[in-house]
Amino acid sequence: MPETHLLVVDDEPHVARVIQHACEADGYRVSATRSLQGARTILGSGIDIDLILLDPTLPDGSGLDFLRELRQAEHTEDIPVVILTGAGRDDLRTKAGDLGAEYVAKPFSPSKLERFVAEILGETGTQ
Repeated sequence: MPETHLLVVDDEPHVARVIQHACEADGYRVSATRSLQGARTILGSGIDIDLILLDPTLPDGSGLDFLRELRQAEHTEDIPVVILTGAGRDDLRTKAGDLGAEYVAKPFSPSKLERFVAEILGETGTQ
């Protein structure tokens, strides 16, 4: 069975590192980037991504606009996306939901995020 590959897109290096380390410890392969351009590069490289953890506010654009792109593009329209944000705004949660994404508010515990990721991917436990 192929290894599950997650893409973390977050401009806060410490947040991305915490997520990456926690998910790798759980057996996931993780690619991380601090920008939408980096995310586009990774997705365009032919790597199969199973889930994207996405900050909605990035230096080079809106994560929600990027999510709209994903939903309209062939090969990425069905990738599960989790919006990770410190902004506990209901409008953001609604927009993410309208685009088929889940929503997790920062701060969050790495173990809770790991369980949430496993649930989204339909896994009963860690890898």
